[in-house]
Amino acid sequence: MDDRAFTAGVVPGGLTSDKEIKILICYLLLKVSEPVSHNVIISALTGELINYFALSDALADLLKLNNISISENMYSLTESGRSIALTLTDEIPLTVRERTELSLKNAIRFYKNQQQHHTEILEIDDGFSVRCWISENSKELLSITIYAPTRKLALLVQKNFIEKGEEIIKDILFPLSQNGEL
Repeated sequence: MDDRAFTAGVVPGGLTSDKEIKILICYLLLKVSEPVSHNVIISALTGELINYFALSDALADLLKLNNISISENMYSLTESGRSIALTLTDEIPLTVRERTELSLKNAIRFYKNQQQHHTEILEIDDGFSVRCWISENSKELLSITIYAPTRKLALLVQKNFIEKGEEIIKDILFPLSQNGEL
């Protein structure tokens, strides 16, 4: 295979070189300095800038070359991967690095929120019922069920609840816990 990665769906300015994708992965794992799950990496990096198949191939190659390691579905940077990130990062355009770094941080936050902000979508006769709840230490802190007439709206409610659960719980519990003052 040549140095050109899969390019389907990648916009001009996106990464199409296997080498660039591998450098970017090492760079991002260096920047977050904590193990990152496979799902987070895929969610954060695939799309307009990197093709899913090219990213999957790059991860497999980096594992084979011992530039990254995986334990319990969590990727970490090895010393050789760290060296790659420190010496070759400038080969990746700054705008791409910044955009993917932000995307990775957002994906990490989203997946962490999923551990506490739960949702369940049930199809009912005339639409969908979206059950949303927040739990902490095996205790359910808040539960709400929302009607959505379409699957698209149900999925949007689900996504927004996972992303904004902390804000939602504050907005609901603050007025409820006050002495009649809002």
